Amino acid sequence: SGALQLCNVSQPGPLKTFRTSLAPLHSVQLLPGIQHALLTATDGTVMLYDVNREQVRWKTEGGHTETIFDCRFSHHDPNLLASASFDSTLRIWDVRNSTCVKLLTGATGILY
Repeated sequence: SGALQLCNVSQPGPLKTFRTSLAPLHSVQLLPGIQHALLTATDGTVMLYDVNREQVRWKTEGGHTETIFDCRFSHHDPNLLASASFDSTLRIWDVRNSTCVKLLTGATGILY
């Protein structure tokens, strides 16, 4: 529907609704402080969404060819994140320059 809703499970309705033109989303992960959300789309895109400005701050170009089922920031370097996809690859991204710095392939099936 082109909407991203921020909810508190103890409240009856959404705290805020964002209207977007983003691809259909697969997952949303709020980052500490609820200023940014890490989004993954069904088209294989990873995005960093600025909740306050209601805009995408960073987005992968190319990369995964299937839906991403997990995406996490590094605990050791806040500029790196890893994404795992149904295309049987794991990619390490540097958010400073929107590039894939490492591609891990060779899985014989879907990575979980």
